Amino acid sequence: MLLVVERSRASMVLDAVVAAMAGAAPVALLVLVFRIRPARRVRVPLAVAWTAAGSLFGWGAWQLVALGTTTEVTDSRRAVPGLLSLVQTGQVMVGLLVLVVGAVALSERAAARKITAVESAGWTRG
Repeated sequence: MLLVVERSRASMVLDAVVAAMAGAAPVALLVLVFRIRPARRVRVPLAVAWTAAGSLFGWGAWQLVALGTTTEVTDSRRAVPGLLSLVQTGQVMVGLLVLVVGAVALSERAAARKITAVESAGWTRG
């Protein structure tokens, strides 16, 4: 683990990007699911949710593999604490959850549009 004094500007920027993605993914998902502005297209919130969730999932999984498999610790200051692995697991789970919920919401929306189109065309049985 790097001490705050030893952190580089690049690692601070990376942490800021991860934090932005962690905030953007659920907000974009809420916009998609609850259709806060129904007149707007789905492309922008979908792109934000997909990118942010994929980034969280991918980066968290990479860190779990890269840092979680370290077995030999030569410097106790550089040891990976258990809390870091927990945070990375949370990243992976949040990314996966946003991707799955988004896919389900979009498929339900597509099915609802298809049913509405069929009903408005008068093709219903009855």
